[in-house]
Amino acid sequence: MKKHWLMGIDLGGSGVRCLLVNPATTAQAGASRSWQFSVAPGTAGTGLDIDLHCVWTAVTEACREALQAAGIESTAVAAIAVSAMRFSTVLLDAQGNSVLAVPNRDARGVGEYFTIVEKMGAELHLETGSWPLPLHASARLLWLKHQHPAQFESVTTAFGLGEWLNYRLTGVRAVDATLGSATGLFSLSHRDWCWQQIDELGLPQAIFPAVVASGQLLGELLPEAAAELGLAPGTRVAMGGADTQCSLLGAGVIAPGAVGVVAGSTTPVQAVVAEPGYDPAGKSTGTYHVVPGRWILESNGGPMGESLTVMSRILFPDAPEPELRLLAEAAQSEPGAAGMLSTLGAEVMDMRSPSMPIGQLALSNLT
Repeated sequence: MKKHWLMGIDLGGSGVRCLLVNPATTAQAGASRSWQFSVAPGTAGTGLDIDLHCVWTAVTEACREALQAAGIESTAVAAIAVSAMRFSTVLLDAQGNSVLAVPNRDARGVGEYFTIVEKMGAELHLETGSWPLPLHASARLLWLKHQHPAQFESVTTAFGLGEWLNYRLTGVRAVDATLGSATGLFSLSHRDWCWQQIDELGLPQAIFPAVVASGQLLGELLPEAAAELGLAPGTRVAMGGADTQCSLLGAGVIAPGAVGVVAGSTTPVQAVVAEPGYDPAGKSTGTYHVVPGRWILESNGGPMGESLTVMSRILFPDAPEPELRLLAEAAQSEPGAAGMLSTLGAEVMDMRSPSMPIGQLALSNLT
């Protein structure tokens, strides 16, 4: 059978989605699995842990179901690529075992974040395009170094959840620029790690993996991974990238000056630029596009999707899909909502004053 199909695997904050696409016929099939992250003991609620075993199980189940839905043999899949949420951190030891695995909402390194800001905040801002954040791998690495030095000494690789899945698929430890930018230690101009700042923070250079460009061949599917996914060993695996930037590519937002809004739990607003973008005021952050020769200036409207979820579950607590019920009801309303003004959602991002993600619902007459 000819290899006509491509598989995309997306790792998000609420679960995994697997999509199969046949570029020749535009046929599609997909499947998903959900997950939840548990509160980490001893972090006073600021830390969340990822169960990598559960993630892998969800990925294998979604992939097998997608293959079944498409009605194709495993040999029909030509290649795989992974997109993933930014600001997750996975630390591995030499054997590939997890030392620390946390999602994008983990803020256990908030104390170390203040240390980084005081030591080199402006320096990192200029070098990386982003003001330091508690969600960066830099803060989490320092937290592990201070709180669990023996575990820190065992770390041989630092990357994110998407890169970890690539490692499970191929055995290759690597990162792309879009996900590397979410660590707080990746250069906005040189497409490489900020080695000087890494040294100044006392972090070992060896734990930061090689950089592979989005779209490049990463490796081939390992036999044991293939068996669990229901795919053929040796299937090509390409480097994917950050979910938001991959969404821009899918929406055709690739030309300088184009702007895309990726509406999810939060609402990134990304403008494509032809050269590295730096905002000294901290109202936006600079990062890479998955498209070569393109960068991003990004702001964020805050947890707008979360606000929609909160309101829908208040209004329709018995509906099996409260968000869909709310959207269906809203679709029956005349445009303009009879002059009502919303008090839900948007905020102006300020990288220099990060806040805890507690939602954006204001029960007031704000205008």
